[in-house]
Amino acid sequence: MRKVLIIFISLFLFHHINSQTIISGIYDGDKNLYITNDKTLWIDFFQDGIARISKDGFMGLMNTKGKILCPPKYDMIYDFENDVAKVGLNGKFGLINKNGKELIIPQFENIEKVNQNLYIINQKENKNEYGILKSDGSFLTNIKYPKLQVTKDKTIIYDDGKNIGLIDLNTGKEMPVFEYENGGYARIIGALEYNNGLTITYKKTDNSVLYGFMDENFKTVIEPQYDWVKPFENGYASVEKDNKWGVIDTFGTSILPPDFESVQILENHKFLVRKNGKLGVLNSDNQILIPLIYNSQNKQKAIGKPEQSILSPSFKSVKMLEDDKFSYQETKKFGVSDININVSIWGKIPRL
Repeated sequence: MRKVLIIFISLFLFHHINSQTIISGIYDGDKNLYITNDKTLWIDFFQDGIARISKDGFMGLMNTKGKILCPPKYDMIYDFENDVAKVGLNGKFGLINKNGKELIIPQFENIEKVNQNLYIINQKENKNEYGILKSDGSFLTNIKYPKLQVTKDKTIIYDDGKNIGLIDLNTGKEMPVFEYENGGYARIIGALEYNNGLTITYKKTDNSVLYGFMDENFKTVIEPQYDWVKPFENGYASVEKDNKWGVIDTFGTSILPPDFESVQILENHKFLVRKNGKLGVLNSDNQILIPLIYNSQNKQKAIGKPEQSILSPSFKSVKMLEDDKFSYQETKKFGVSDININVSIWGKIPRL
């Protein structure tokens, strides 16, 4: 009888501890802490009315009223973002919300947030298979991709081993943009980022692949007609045709014809172009701002003296900056001047 009573009391205490719903104490709003005499608990600082608690090596959640929203049962609860936090248990990861509700049980090798509704997950240890999960626990895509990458603008690029393209974040539909033989991986990833609301698209012809641009709904905006294109920047994109480069705007209007060996888009509707090995600057009206008479930057040679010199050939190196200014190196010093040689900075500046 005594043994049965001890077992009953033990079970009662275990149930009481694990079914505890309130932590006695008081919330100190000035210090953003919860003051309690319970020495068995560690309580974190509060954020948006929620604090992590820890007991016996496990973590849970509580609110400012002392209510336990989630009993300590996870190895780790990460910071909340948009009311959702990643949780870890036994090397697996899941998601919970601020009410302590488990949205996704810890079952994945990794979870990477895309936006407030989507996550990239990896389910199998030591195997590169990725998929996209919604915050409600349903799948946007199956777990099948060798690579999924999130760009800075929260676009998801997929790689299925044959094609590289984009995934529609609403439907999970794939939009192939490249086949592997069409270019290097790093080149492709850079081209696929959305800039000015547009990214690259393509079409195959009998003899080649042509490139253009599509919007965020995968609708073609600029018909594929170029041998290669670079992402938009400051409202313009460099486009290649027959090994020559030109510039278009977001409507596909030709700003500079494909007549240059290289084009670099600058700010304020200006372009650094190279033709016949010489560099100069044009604007969006195709007007010459700086004549195409300069050699490339070369730290071993001075810039050759043109007929009408803007910078004399006495500098070890020259580099164009913004607003028609140049950085230049003379001996071991660096400076900045405008196209009229009005020096604005001069001295032992380490590097510009």
